[in-house]
Amino acid sequence: MLECSNDLMKYLTELSFLKKTILCSWFFIGLISTGYLYLFITTPGKQSQIQYWPQKSKIAVSQDKPTLVIFFHPKCVCSKASFDELSLLLKEVHAPLSVKLVFIRYHNKTEDWHKTDLYQRASAVKGSEVLNDMDGLSAKLLGASTSGIAFLINHERKIVFQGGLTPARGNMGRTPASAFIINWVNTKAKTVTPFLSKVFGCEL
Repeated sequence: MLECSNDLMKYLTELSFLKKTILCSWFFIGLISTGYLYLFITTPGKQSQIQYWPQKSKIAVSQDKPTLVIFFHPKCVCSKASFDELSLLLKEVHAPLSVKLVFIRYHNKTEDWHKTDLYQRASAVKGSEVLNDMDGLSAKLLGASTSGIAFLINHERKIVFQGGLTPARGNMGRTPASAFIINWVNTKAKTVTPFLSKVFGCEL
């Protein structure tokens, strides 16, 4: 090990000033890039402040069972991880649950703009309903601004959960959020104290 260290020091000593400068520059660029990537992955989006599902919302919630509504931007690649977590979550839910997967869509975009791989994947989620939120009006009504944000609503329109399903942007992993939703639905819990979870994803 000592011999290897000596060889490295000898190599660095023999390098020209220009080469040393280039090496140092690349080293610091790598550090900065790594730091930026870490912040990008771990910085959560904004939370909604809403407590009850709006009467004005065009997205109907069930009156006899919980409703899970998740908003997505069709171009957000980070949200693929949210779908993976959702698939695992639904396998553990054994009580009635209405699932609505809502995609942002815009009038000024082409007819097929929103029909991405993410959209097609949503269509394959068994027992779910795929909806389009034209110009993001429903999301704005809720104060939802991050792709992957989920709302669990009880039959009285009370929002008992709000947030994301993943531990970081584009990353999978069981979180307290998924555990809460599974337990709340399966046990038909009556608690209405909202559970908040950080949400990671692109802007809606």
